[in-house]
Amino acid sequence: MIELARRRMVMGGSAKPYDAEVEYLVSTGNQCVKTGIVYNGRDSMEMKASFFLKSSPQDQYSATFVGGRVAYNSRGFQVSTFDNGTFMYGNNLNQGRGISSAYTDYTITFINGVLRINGVVKNTIGLYSYTTPEIYLFCNNENGSIRENLTGRIYYFRLYDGAGNYKCDFIPVRKNGIGYMYDKVSGQLFGNQGTGQFIIGPDK
Repeated sequence: MIELARRRMVMGGSAKPYDAEVEYLVSTGNQCVKTGIVYNGRDSMEMKASFFLKSSPQDQYSATFVGGRVAYNSRGFQVSTFDNGTFMYGNNLNQGRGISSAYTDYTITFINGVLRINGVVKNTIGLYSYTTPEIYLFCNNENGSIRENLTGRIYYFRLYDGAGNYKCDFIPVRKNGIGYMYDKVSGQLFGNQGTGQFIIGPDK
């Protein structure tokens, strides 16, 4: 089903709005990407990322790869480093420990309520319908406020519903020497909405 959804995402034409795909984008703690996507409690997620610091410049205890929430512990979705690594879901903290080592690449999936980190099951979470505020990459969107900026890198981020329909499929790219996330679903580039610029990884 997922492969079928991916094939359906193929867009007509060969021209791309970027110069090259790259391995990853690195945030120095001040960058973020506003995705325009809200998370539904029944959505599934796949991403690969790493962090360099356990805490962010803005928040003492946490740094977030992707997230959006109304308030702490209220109608949220996030993947963050916190203590030994926390996955926060829904209206309470449903945690999966295992994102704890800096400069380590983590493949994180949350599919049909099962959280896996580097292929190892960390938690199984009941699914129910709700929506979050817009989710951001490289930080957390707390009802319009940027929180918990990531110092680290993201290789990709995908979000799809229970039927396998992709809501977004972000990959890092470069254009005119500037790093962007490109969404394969919408065909749009998403630039940095923070300060400074992303550090661009090597071309693929």
